[in-house]
Amino acid sequence: MGAFIRPRPLSREETLASPRFTTPPSTSTATRTEDQVMGGLATTMEGSQHFPRPPPMELPPDVDQLFGPVTKTGTDYLPAETLARAEKGSFMEKIKLKKDGSVAWREVHELAALLRSGQYTWEELDLMTDKDDMDQRLKYAGIFHRRKKTPGRFMMRMRIPNGVVTSEQLFFIAEAIAKYGEDYEAVVDITTRQNLQLRGLKLEDTSEIITGLLARGLGCYSSGLDNVRNVVGNPLAGIDPLEIYDTRELCTAINDMITNHNLGNPEWANLPRKFNIAVSGSRDDYSHTHINDIGFQAVPHAASGIIGFNVVLGGYFSAKRVATSLELDLWVPPGQVLNLCYSVLRLFRDHGNRKDRQKARLLWLIEEWGVETFRRNLLAEMQSNTAYGAGAGETLPVDVAQAHAGGWERV
Repeated sequence: MGAFIRPRPLSREETLASPRFTTPPSTSTATRTEDQVMGGLATTMEGSQHFPRPPPMELPPDVDQLFGPVTKTGTDYLPAETLARAEKGSFMEKIKLKKDGSVAWREVHELAALLRSGQYTWEELDLMTDKDDMDQRLKYAGIFHRRKKTPGRFMMRMRIPNGVVTSEQLFFIAEAIAKYGEDYEAVVDITTRQNLQLRGLKLEDTSEIITGLLARGLGCYSSGLDNVRNVVGNPLAGIDPLEIYDTRELCTAINDMITNHNLGNPEWANLPRKFNIAVSGSRDDYSHTHINDIGFQAVPHAASGIIGFNVVLGGYFSAKRVATSLELDLWVPPGQVLNLCYSVLRLFRDHGNRKDRQKARLLWLIEEWGVETFRRNLLAEMQSNTAYGAGAGETLPVDVAQAHAGGWERV
């Protein structure tokens, strides 16, 4: 497989002690002065110019040593009833059952190694590889083949929770594209989900880029097709003077739960359709919780004053239909956010529509069951889930819900 870069994200303690990390301000930012806000921003920007760039470290050439042995795929997590529905489902369900998308997490490295070894040209490898492997399943590794417009070139979609990147990470991303010189096909996109995409990559280069991202605390697995997409948070997290909750660490925690710290999590590798999660940290809903499958809207509890989240579900935005999220009459503290995400995903994975991809998002499951039935099933799932702390939310007190409206003067 050749040389890799050791995927060693910093621990939380190491991150907090690192010179490239500015400790997030208190969630009670409404009382901070303009000078304090801008001073903190200036400190962050100044510090980011001096990030150390550690040398890459080699990894063992065996992919199983890097990612662990293959014990379960996404299909293995499907209950028998769900599996039976998938067998009669859409064309994509049949593709997933024939060969699970999670295998791409390792196969992308094997395909890249074959090209780097010189054993095959791209054209030869393409002819001997199942087209669904190349054009569909690689999306589970965040690698998209653009066969019609740029055959032999690929797009890589990353995972950047809350859109937070360091200059060290950006240096690496820029160098990954810069090696292509003036090749017009190689560019970087900034997406509407606070994410980055690298376009015009050659398949043989993807393995080194993936492991380089892992070494720097980023990833790209499970960023395409029927997966949970990049977790969106407040773009002004940490510097918003009207911030209720700093969303950065929570978005990272949700991402880590879903992706197994960017190494791939087969438990969520066979969803009926894509899935979006957004966390709003202020009354200005910058992260657009109303068009995400799960939306967390930060509000203080009316009785205790504890900062938690109103939960809205089933937002949908496409050319054919636009539907705002449904109020669930549910409030959860931060400690129950992972439990709620886990529980909603289980309900969606096991009961979502697998026959019609146009009606396979969470919204249609909620409409099929009704809001009250979905809420009841969700609370039961949360109470029985011990993986992330069994518990449940509570009905909203009358004065907890707050309108996400207004703004603050540009400084």
